[in-house]
Amino acid sequence: MRPVPSMKDGTKLYIVKPSIGLSTPSVFKALQYDKLSTMDPELLLARFLSHGALNAGDDCYVNDLELPAFICAPELRTLKDELRMVKGFKYVMMSGSGSSIFCIGEPEDKEAFSKKFATRDNLSIFPTEFISRKEGEWFRSVTK
Repeated sequence: MRPVPSMKDGTKLYIVKPSIGLSTPSVFKALQYDKLSTMDPELLLARFLSHGALNAGDDCYVNDLELPAFICAPELRTLKDELRMVKGFKYVMMSGSGSSIFCIGEPEDKEAFSKKFATRDNLSIFPTEFISRKEGEWFRSVTK
């Protein structure tokens, strides 16, 4: 691991957390090694740093654990497909071995998004954004 410059502050990010959980060992057991990404991690990092999260490109959002997680819990693929249809979300990807899904961007119609997703008993929605800190600074209060 090594430190890298922060992403652009203020980039909107929604985290959608279904109530279902996944067993990490089960996800890794379902991993198909012949389907792993061949993208160079250094190239991915360079693209994120030069273009930012919003303009890195679809091929930069790589998660080799997404497919096996979808095998273990097919409803996650359905949720991801639904979230990809939300206007304003540029990229939608499962986080790690699941089950959270992150969406880069912000719904154009927040009311419709809320009606469709935030009212579900089995989902928690966390709207957030990228923030960074200055060298040697940990947390400080930010008021808007």
